[in-house]
Order: sequence, then structure tokens, then C-alpha cells
Amino acid sequence: MYLEFKKKVDHPEKIVKEIVAFVNASGGRLLIGVDDDGTISGLKNAEEEAFELEKTIIKLCRPSIKYSLEKIPLNEKKQILVYSFKESRKKPHYVIQDLKTGLGKAYFRVEDRSIQASKELRQILKGRRFKRRIKFEFSAKERILMQYLDQKEKITVKEFMEIASISYKLASSTLIALVLSNVLIIRPDEKEDYYLIKDH
Repeated sequence: MYLEFKKKVDHPEKIVKEIVAFVNASGGRLLIGVDDDGTISGLKNAEEEAFELEKTIIKLCRPSIKYSLEKIPLNEKKQILVYSFKESRKKPHYVIQDLKTGLGKAYFRVEDRSIQASKELRQILKGRRFKRRIKFEFSAKERILMQYLDQKEKITVKEFMEIASISYKLASSTLIALVLSNVLIIRPDEKEDYYLIKDH
């Protein structure tokens, strides 16, 4: 479970990216009224801050996100808001960017960062959600891939496309299938996701 600190709800549209990243990964806790360095400053208007964030969660997060909220008093004037988010069964979740079209971006938590989820990661999250079983045959391209991974340990979609002389689309769909078949694991990254042999 991940942990994120926010001093205030200044930019709720940015905070919901962290929330979506939490539920698309293994869950997390958001503390509002705590500085980035862990200093507890508290909130004078905790009710207003909670209202603002909850309104944004409802407005911008799809599918809807469940959470629990605990209000911890520091003194008579200040409180801390503690939001808890469990890993979702409805992945991937998105932050809506355009309310007219309903289009949005998915985010995923990697260590202390929330990164935009790649197309491959979104497909993998969706496949796991529906417990999609993938059947495939080990052909020449898979043999090339496994030989490469034996030597280099990790690979990206572009690298696989190049070494196997296949299209980006085929390289992408093959890696997705191998992750959903528990042969490979995906490691999301800001620049480019990479793939490893499971239990390597």
C-alpha cells in the first residue's frame, strides 16, 4: 500500500491522478494536512477541503472509486484527513480529461510516483479484471524473445519489434498475452515499460 502527503487540497484535479494510480496498483493512503517532508501542519477548514476533493473524485474518476475517510483532530482548530483506497477490482480507472467526450487517462503507482499507464498496461489490467485466459503457441518470435531475455533479462516493445522483425502492434499484443499467461511480468516505467521473465 502506497502513501501520499498533501498539505492542502489546492489542485484536486491533480490529486485525483494519485488516487487513480493507487486503485490501479495495490491501493494507498492519502494524508491531507501533512507536508511533503512528513511535517504535520493540519487543516483549519477540513470540511471544506474534504468536500472539494470528494466532489472532484465523483466528477473526474471513472469507473467510480470507493474509499474510506477518517478525520483526525490535532487540536480544537485543526484536523488531518486520512483517505484510504483499496486496490480496485474494476481496473483500469481513468481521470476524465474532457467532460464532453468522457476521454481520460489512466495512472499507475510506481514507488513514490504516479505515472500515466501505457496502452499495454491498460490492456493487462483489463485482462486481469476479466480473468482472461490467453492461449498461444510458442512460435519463432517467442523463441527469439526468450533467448533475448535469457541474455539481457528485460525488453521493451520496441526492442522486441526490432529483434523479431515484427510490427509494433504484434510485438505489443504478444507481450500482453505472455503477461496474462503468467510467463512474463510488466514493469511500468515513465519512459517505456519493460518486460521480464516471471520469477527471474
